[in-house]
Amino acid sequence: MNGLRRTLFHSLKRLLSSNKCALCHQHVPGMRKYVDDHGNQINICPACSTYAERRAYRKVK
Repeated sequence: MNGLRRTLFHSLKRLLSSNKCALCHQHVPGMRKYVDDHGNQINICPACSTYAERRAYRKVK
C-alpha cells in the first residue's frame, strides 16, 4: 500500500507541475528557460532548444 501511495503521489506531482516543455509538452529533465515574444518565461527541453533558438527566443541566464 505504501508503494502504491508513493507512485500515485509522484504521478500527481508530475502532472500538476508546470515543468514541461512548452513546445513538445513532455516532462524531461534538464529544462532550459527562455523568454518568448510576449515576455513570458517558458521551459524548453534540450531536444527543442535548437528550434527555440531559431524562433529567436531569448535564453534566461
